Amino acid sequence: MAELDYAFLADYASVDGDKLTAAGASFTYVEVPYVPAPLRLFVAGRIRAKVEETEIDFALKIVPPSPAAEIVFEGTVVPNDSFRPYDGKVGVLFALEVPLTLHSEGLHEVFVSVSGAIRRLAFSVERG
Repeated sequence: MAELDYAFLADYASVDGDKLTAAGASFTYVEVPYVPAPLRLFVAGRIRAKVEETEIDFALKIVPPSPAAEIVFEGTVVPNDSFRPYDGKVGVLFALEVPLTLHSEGLHEVFVSVSGAIRRLAFSVERG
């Protein structure tokens, strides 16, 4: 069964072939001059799967301090030939851009789910 190897938040991330590029990665807070404020959030990482796996369940949920504005994405990841096998496994890279509007200060949680296992990432929004 596939599992999340690692995941992080970034100012920018992209996948090119079998490489993941990120800038401003692994932050834990965002400072904005006012709220509401726009934010281009990237969620990136690597899924470790068996070579024979053809579809991997994937979900992303973003929970701001006000649950009414949750964002949820659910789907499947399909490994392709650009990811080279190692030790009977394959590392499937991902980089998702999520344009957000930050409606309030406080803790924003990001839940990344792979094959039902959930990893929690979080960042605080502060006015500066």
